[in-house]
Amino acid sequence: MHFVFNGPLTLFSVGFLTIFVYLGFWQLNRYDEKQALVSNQQVLAASPWQTPEDELATGTPIQLHGHYDPESLFLFDNRVLKGVVGFEVLNVFFVESTAKSVVINRGFVPMGRDREDKPNIPTLVESKLLRGHVYHPSAPFLAGHTVAGVLPIVQTQEPKVLIADMPAYPWVVRLSDKDPNALPRNWPITTILPEKHQAYAIQWFLMAAAIAIAYSCFCIRRRVVKSV
Repeated sequence: MHFVFNGPLTLFSVGFLTIFVYLGFWQLNRYDEKQALVSNQQVLAASPWQTPEDELATGTPIQLHGHYDPESLFLFDNRVLKGVVGFEVLNVFFVESTAKSVVINRGFVPMGRDREDKPNIPTLVESKLLRGHVYHPSAPFLAGHTVAGVLPIVQTQEPKVLIADMPAYPWVVRLSDKDPNALPRNWPITTILPEKHQAYAIQWFLMAAAIAIAYSCFCIRRRVVKSV
């Protein structure tokens, strides 16, 4: 056996080997992050119901005493549930003990025949106590649209955008599925389970191994002995 050096092939192999190994370890880091996130959410979900404070983590169980503002209604756009396109219904709830408001996400309703067709939204049930979980929405988008000039379709759940004219908590409450005003929902803790990242890491490492084996097969040759 002897080694035959091939410059271009070596550069190609080392480059892709480095990339695949890096991606494998990156997926393992993502696995650890998702595991920590899931574990933290499970701990929070098992904790007692909390009263409202500005600094509450996503997933914190919370109970609020107060009343809904029947005039405040928003449709959070571009939601999909079980392959059906629609909206998530947002209402505003006034917290009596703190004189602050909070955006409540009730859950999903399907869109009508088109964007100008008013969706069928179940009427709010009068309730002075609600329970749900804190959720911090992503960065707000200020674009908006109005259905038939009455119901606003919005591109964000961000309270400082939706109810900027009143004192409000900086998070949204996703209603508990047992609340009488709850609607269908799909709110997973994470869109990719930790096990998926682990599987992706194995795939990247196998590809790195395949590159190494292929390089060896191309560059290591059996020495030919010439007969006299």
